[in-house]
Amino acid sequence: MSDGLFAERLRSVYFTCMTKLSLYSFHQYLNFVAKEIYQTIDARYVGIYQKNEWSGTFELVTERFCHANKQLIIEATNKIKDSLFQQDGHHSHVNIPSFNVLTIPIYNNFQLSYFLVIIVSDDDLSPTKSKILDEETQKFFMTMHSMLDSQTEKTKSNFLTRLASRVFATSDLGSILKIVVFEVTDFYPTFTYHFLLSQDHEVEQGLPVKLIEYSDDATKRASTKAFMTGKMQVEDLREDGKTCLYVPLAGKQGVYGVLQVIVSQVMQIPEQEIHFFNRLGKITGQAIENASLYQTSHHLIQDLKLINKVAHKLNSNLNISEIIPLVKEQLNNIFKPSEIAFVYYDEEQKNLPFKVASESSAFFRTTKGQEFIHSLSNQMTNDHEPIFSGDYTKIYPTLDYCSLVAIPMIHGNMLQGFVVILHEEPSAFSFQDSKLAESIIRHSALAQANAILNEQLERAVITDYLTKLYSRNYLDEIIHMHMQIDALGTLIIFDIDDFKDINDVYGHHVGDKVIIQVANILKDNCIKDSIPARWGGEELALYLPHLNVHEAVTVAETIRKKVKQTTKPHVTLSSGVAMWKKGDKLNVNDLFIRSDQALYTAKNNGKNQVVIDPHSL
Repeated sequence: MSDGLFAERLRSVYFTCMTKLSLYSFHQYLNFVAKEIYQTIDARYVGIYQKNEWSGTFELVTERFCHANKQLIIEATNKIKDSLFQQDGHHSHVNIPSFNVLTIPIYNNFQLSYFLVIIVSDDDLSPTKSKILDEETQKFFMTMHSMLDSQTEKTKSNFLTRLASRVFATSDLGSILKIVVFEVTDFYPTFTYHFLLSQDHEVEQGLPVKLIEYSDDATKRASTKAFMTGKMQVEDLREDGKTCLYVPLAGKQGVYGVLQVIVSQVMQIPEQEIHFFNRLGKITGQAIENASLYQTSHHLIQDLKLINKVAHKLNSNLNISEIIPLVKEQLNNIFKPSEIAFVYYDEEQKNLPFKVASESSAFFRTTKGQEFIHSLSNQMTNDHEPIFSGDYTKIYPTLDYCSLVAIPMIHGNMLQGFVVILHEEPSAFSFQDSKLAESIIRHSALAQANAILNEQLERAVITDYLTKLYSRNYLDEIIHMHMQIDALGTLIIFDIDDFKDINDVYGHHVGDKVIIQVANILKDNCIKDSIPARWGGEELALYLPHLNVHEAVTVAETIRKKVKQTTKPHVTLSSGVAMWKKGDKLNVNDLFIRSDQALYTAKNNGKNQVVIDPHSL
C-alpha cells in the first residue's frame, strides 16, 4: 500500500470513528478507536494508555488488541506501561525482538493525556507510514478532545444548572445541604464530602455537617483559610494518603462555610475540576445566603409583629406595676433565661442609686447578686451601652453564669435602669434575640416614662403643690365615695395656731417651711387607708375611714404632740373632729361644716384641745 493510499485510508477510518463518538461511553469509544486502528494497519498490538489526572499515572484503558498466541507481546505490554511512567512526551524505547514498537504521545490543551502504543512487525510499517500515523492520530485526538471537552463542559454545566434550580427552590438550609451532597456524590461517587459551616444550624441528622473552628490554631488550617479568604485551598495529607479540597461557600454578602472534598489519594487536582468545584461552591453559598436572608426576613417579620404587639400593650395606658410583668413575660419567651433582673435608677436613694424590682429572680436579692448588680451598674452608668457576652466569667470570674445580656433602659438621654439576663450555659443567647430584646426594652422605657408622666399629672391634679398632700377637691371626692360604700368615717381638721405671727416674724418662706413640716408629720403618722389633705392656707385635714370619733381623737392628739415637739420654729395645732355613720342624713358638705364648727370651738376655748362635735356622738 502506497503512503498516499495509507494516509487516505487512515483519514477515512478516523472520520468514521468521529461519527461514532456519540454512540459509546468514553471508554467504549476508545476501545472502538483502538480496534479500528488495529484492523486498519494490521498491527500485532494496539493499546491506549490514558493519564489519570487525579493520580498522574498512565493506565491501560482499552482491551489488549493483539494477534492470537502472541504471549510475548502481551508480556511486553507490561514493560511498555512501566516505560510510560518515565515518559515526558517522548517515544518509548522498549525493544521487542523482530517487532517495531511505536508510542505516540497525545496532548490535550498542551497537557500529555494519552499514549497510543502500537506494535507491528519490523517490515509492516515504514518510517513514512509511521510518521503519517503519528500526525493523523494527533489530529484525530485533537478533534475528539475538542468535542469531548464541549460535551464535558455541557454535562457539568447541565449538572450545575439542575443543582441550582433545586437548591434555589427551597429556603430550608437542611434541604439545600442534602440536595448538594446527594447530587455531587452521584456526580463524583469516589470522593467524601463534609460541610464546615460558620454557624451552628439545626439540620437533619446524618448530614455531614461540622462547625468550622475559629481558634488561633484553626486559623492556620486550610479549611479556615478558605473560609476567611473566600479562596479555594488544596491540602495534601501525605501521611493519610489523601488530598483535601476546601471550597468556600460564598454568597454575594459573605462566606457561609466550606465544602470539604476528600480524595482518597495524594494527587494534583486538575484545573478544570477546581473551576467546577468553585462554581459548585458559589451556587451552594448563594443558596445558603438566600435561605438565610429568607429566614432572617421571616424572623424580622415575626419580631416586628411581636414588637408591635408588645408596643400596643405597653402604650395602652398601663401603669408602672403592669409594665414589668409584661416585659418579663416576653423576655422569658425569647431567651428562656436562668435568671432575670429589672434594675431601676432611684433618685431618692443616695447611697444605693439602683434598686432591684421585686419581679427579679431571687439570685439578685442575694449578696452575690447585689455585688454583681453593683458592678454592672457602674458600667451602665458610664457607658449606657448594652452588653452581650457568651462567657462573661472571663470578665467576672466569680459569676456562676456564662451567658449575659444586659440592656440599658434609656428614655431621651436619661438612664432609667437596665435589664440583666443570665444563663449557665456559654453562648446560650443569640445576638438576634438580644437586638429584639433591645427593641422591646426601648418601647418599655418609653411606656414607663409615659406612665410616670401620667402618674405625675394625676398626682399633680389631686396633690397640693407645697405640701404634697392631697388637694381639697380630691378629699371631697374620696369622702363622697366612702360615704356610699362604708359604714362610718371621721374627718379631722387641723389649724396652725398664730400662723400669722410666724409669717410676720420670720417671713412667708419660713411660714411655708412650717406648713411643710406639719404636713410631713401628718403623713408620717397616718394609719392605713387614711387621706391627708391640705384644707386651705394653714389648715390641714385627715380623713380616717372606718374609725369612730374616739379613735380619731387619739390620732389627732398624737399628731398635735408631734407638731409641738418637732417643728422649728415651734408651733401648735388646734383640731376639730367630726364623724359620720351609715343612716345619718349627712352629706359631704355637712361633714365639712361639722368639722369646721369643731375646729372653731377648739380654737376659741383657749387650750387648743380636741373638741368633739356633739352632733357626731
